[in-house]
Amino acid sequence: MTTISFQIPDRTPKNLVEPIREHLNIIIRSISSVKPARRVQEISKDAISNKSQVILAIGKNAAIYTRELIKIMPHPPLRTFVLQAKGYTDIESPENWDYWDVDHPIPSEINFTASNSVLEELDKIDSETIMHVIVTGGGSSCFAIPEFEIGENYYIEIVKTAQAFGFSIGILNYIRSLIDRVKGGKLSAKLVTNTIYTWCVSDVISDDPAIIGSGPTVAGIHESISTLIDDWLQQIFPSERLFLINKLKTRLKQANEINLSLTRKNFVSVIAKRQDLIDSIETRLGNTRFTPILSNLSLQGDIKHVAEEMLETILKYIDQPLTTIIWSGEPEVSLSVSSMIEGKGGRIAALFSILSEKIGYLDNIIILGLATDGVDGSSPSSGYFITSETGNRLRPLGGALKIISSGNSGKILTSLGYGIELSNTDINMMDIYMAIII
Repeated sequence: MTTISFQIPDRTPKNLVEPIREHLNIIIRSISSVKPARRVQEISKDAISNKSQVILAIGKNAAIYTRELIKIMPHPPLRTFVLQAKGYTDIESPENWDYWDVDHPIPSEINFTASNSVLEELDKIDSETIMHVIVTGGGSSCFAIPEFEIGENYYIEIVKTAQAFGFSIGILNYIRSLIDRVKGGKLSAKLVTNTIYTWCVSDVISDDPAIIGSGPTVAGIHESISTLIDDWLQQIFPSERLFLINKLKTRLKQANEINLSLTRKNFVSVIAKRQDLIDSIETRLGNTRFTPILSNLSLQGDIKHVAEEMLETILKYIDQPLTTIIWSGEPEVSLSVSSMIEGKGGRIAALFSILSEKIGYLDNIIILGLATDGVDGSSPSSGYFITSETGNRLRPLGGALKIISSGNSGKILTSLGYGIELSNTDINMMDIYMAIII
């Protein structure tokens, strides 16, 4: 059962406590409405009727979706491979699963070992066997095998550098697809004789299955993305320069071409979209005293620009009490690699550090944000709320930009009592933000 708790700083006005609790409860009930059991029930029975089937599941919610898929299968799978991100599930894996707890968001030796082991076993399956590939958020790190020219240490260095740079998920996963042997459709390009059903759980703005988990069985991480980051790529490969970059691009393009020829044997479905969660929140909130206003559900870009956009919308409705503005998305935070690795922060905490300095004169507002998977980056809390008092409490600590650059925005907001604690949710549908006008 999903549980939630939060601390209220002493200076928080008492009239704000109940609205925080009320809105968090709505989010929790909405999360329950899009649980894996509900989503999996919608899968066509024809897709799971074969007697010879294998499951590969990767990501933060790999284990729970695997369990629910097996429940509705008329025949048990021959093999079940699960690469589950550590800390994102409470369920125990059955003994007949090939199960690994692997690291996220940076892959480690255990990730590479598990992924190589799975790939070796998949190479042995009969051509008549149906493959089911479940891809959930975090799949990019969970299922990872470096290209031969890259190697494990170099692979980790590139991923760390790209994440710290603050790239959007589309660009980040394009980079991963270049340097990885199973991403960007390369897995399905290796298994051309098998019929593959890919079941995606979206954690990206576009719901594009080529981006979710870096699309191990899906062609289509567009080449046009590479032109946006060619300079960066040439910096990250200083010795090999264009030769290696072009070699990796050619390999990814070849995998895409193979996949495009397999459309009759490669079926892709996004079975859970973040819009499902948004719709549930809007409906439930509409049955309360608060009026929901859906704003930008595709928040992206630098957190400073996102904060300005959110503030502009808040000021538009600030004189309309009992209004709740809703956003969703993934703002981008650029940090040094050391701050990203050693710090205790995340997107929500960083964004709220900036917003807290902008709402100091607005006494009738609460802003809350929650990571739907229960984890805000490396922050100690799952989400945060801020009020007009928050900025004053951050100022003696150096202000928002200094706090963010240290990588410790989450640690500081939690220590001040603004943290929201959430147990495992079994879903991962991006961050939810709300501005509650009292």
